Amino acid sequence: MKKYFVVETDEAIEFGDVVNLTFFKEIEDGKVTIEKEVEFNKDTMALLIEMGFVEEREVEEEDLIDFEDESCEALSDLEEDFEALEERVDNIEGLLKEIYDSVKSITAEIEKEEKKNAQSKKK
Repeated sequence: MKKYFVVETDEAIEFGDVVNLTFFKEIEDGKVTIEKEVEFNKDTMALLIEMGFVEEREVEEEDLIDFEDESCEALSDLEEDFEALEERVDNIEGLLKEIYDSVKSITAEIEKEEKKNAQSKKK
């Protein structure tokens, strides 16, 4: 797999990163220094490599993070937490349904009593 590195710092860069370039030029009156920020992208890649600011290297994929590795236990911990939260939400939803059904039943009983009382008073 190809990766790109800033020659001066050996820092890995990707498309979209900004590279700080410094140009020096000796002239009759002394030295001129120009500093410029350039975005590393498909258009600037070849020029930055040609000028020696960036180099391309072949990197083995084992250098990349392996999310199946035990060192990434945080991901599995998050999964467990998510599953526990999901179970708690399911329990809360069940309890809310029971409360709703109870309130509905009590309300129906109260309305039934009120109708019964209203009919008794009419007689």
